[in-house]
Amino acid sequence: MGFRITVLTGFLAIMYFGLTFNLYNIQIEKGNYYSAKAASSYKNGISALPLRGGIYFIDKDKRFIP
Repeated sequence: MGFRITVLTGFLAIMYFGLTFNLYNIQIEKGNYYSAKAASSYKNGISALPLRGGIYFIDKDKRFIP
């Protein structure tokens, strides 16, 4: 029983270390890249608003209802 708990604890420790390293890599090492990418996406989203067209309904006699 002790061996299983030791292996499970070791596995969880390795997974926790991997997650911590990944978060460090994203936030510290590549933080400027993702910050610039988010700012660019935000700026492009505001200026590129699509034009919306009219919505028309047709009744049962195929006449348009504005």
